Amino acid sequence: MQISEHEQDEIDDIVAIIQRAQRGGDIAPHVDSLVVRASRLLKGNPDLEAFVTSMKTTANAQALLDWSGTGTPMADSAWNRLADQLK
Repeated sequence: MQISEHEQDEIDDIVAIIQRAQRGGDIAPHVDSLVVRASRLLKGNPDLEAFVTSMKTTANAQALLDWSGTGTPMADSAWNRLADQLK
């Protein structure tokens, strides 16, 4: 799979946002922009479907961690909202 330098920059930035949120940051302010960016990447390069699927898998896992660790209902989790919107 060939990706452009711009696509790689977008991917790197998306991954950095997700990693910061996993380390205790808040994903909520980024959900809408992450969904838009992922959609744009897919539209420009359908081969990036695996990357977007990985984003969704990560978001689902983080929603489960929030639920098990804090009791936050999954429906209230920003991670769950991200996963749902990445469909």
